[in-house]
Amino acid sequence: MHKQENHNQEYYRSCVVFIIKSSFALSICIFILHIIAAVVIDPLQIFHRSFLFKDKLHNNMRVQAAGIINNFDFDSIILGTSRMANTSGREASQKIGGKFVNISVAGSSFFERHFILEYALKKGIKNVIYSIDPYYVNKHIETRYPIRRWAFLYDNSCLNDLKIYLSKKVFFKIYKHGLLVGKVDVDRPNRWFFRQSTEFGLEKWLYRMNKTDFSSFCERLNKLASGAFLQQDAKPSLSVEQREGLVSLLHDNIIKYIKEYPDVNFFLVLTPMHRYYFANNLFSNVVFFLMHQECIKYLVEQPFLNRNMFVFAFEDMDFLDDFENYRDTGHYHPKIDSFILDCIAQRAHMLTPENVQRYLDIARMRAESFDFVTLNNRVKELMATKSAQKHQ
Repeated sequence: MHKQENHNQEYYRSCVVFIIKSSFALSICIFILHIIAAVVIDPLQIFHRSFLFKDKLHNNMRVQAAGIINNFDFDSIILGTSRMANTSGREASQKIGGKFVNISVAGSSFFERHFILEYALKKGIKNVIYSIDPYYVNKHIETRYPIRRWAFLYDNSCLNDLKIYLSKKVFFKIYKHGLLVGKVDVDRPNRWFFRQSTEFGLEKWLYRMNKTDFSSFCERLNKLASGAFLQQDAKPSLSVEQREGLVSLLHDNIIKYIKEYPDVNFFLVLTPMHRYYFANNLFSNVVFFLMHQECIKYLVEQPFLNRNMFVFAFEDMDFLDDFENYRDTGHYHPKIDSFILDCIAQRAHMLTPENVQRYLDIARMRAESFDFVTLNNRVKELMATKSAQKHQ
């Protein structure tokens, strides 16, 4: 009886051991097949041009830019935020020369973009169109996309690039995305503009806001229109620490590369936000406004200005006042992208040591004279019309 029990126990034990070993071996095999599939299919095209995803690109440029830099044909890049995502690489090539690809990263800070910029420069490029977005002047990182999840794609090792495919969630999300997205190219793969009639104008902008954002916007606009922020210090200034922090941010993530690569042309574009954006900052967040102006001064102070670094700015122009040119306070119509490319090609609207102070004075004057009262009344009219339509 005891012998039979011992035999049964031994049998069960051996079955358990067999199941554990088999599961472990199966897991190893699945993992190996997963890695092989990732390398062979390579949906992000990091190691080679994918036979299955050859004409498809992922819309998150934090991970996709590596594949474009590694395996696509180009010699110049457009590296901005979503504000520059509509800029056509083909149009840039025609107007400026070279062969441009647009690898703009939505919501990216200077710090995030420096990984991609440095990697592209090491591969050898001739031209960089780079956006200087005032919103990101003092912002180091986008918390929704932790650096550890993608920055390794832009280091000196290709072996660790496999990590991007180790997460099943990421892997199958990439596959699903690739199967659903139609044929695209590197002209402007992350563009968000499709239909002018549904994208631009104050009315469209307001109606797209969720309730929280709309309430916050209306509350702030009411304060601005009533002059609630006018009691602030008439002549505020940046602290030494604030200026040093800004200089360090710009130098470490942009300027040092301009210095290290004198044969590469860097076209820095101060993105033309709607005038409301600058006026709002001037009256309700003046330190941020001063940081933006200090950024411009620092760029113009560089010794290689107008050698291999060119700075383009537009706050002295009328189109910043027209809501029909904007989807919101920062995202503008693609016709403005075309205009910016014309300026780069013609070296127009460039800042120099001789004209920068006049430019800053005009920018501040136009922000100071922004008509919040008229805008506030217009917003109330639009909302009243919408409310009346709902109750008809």
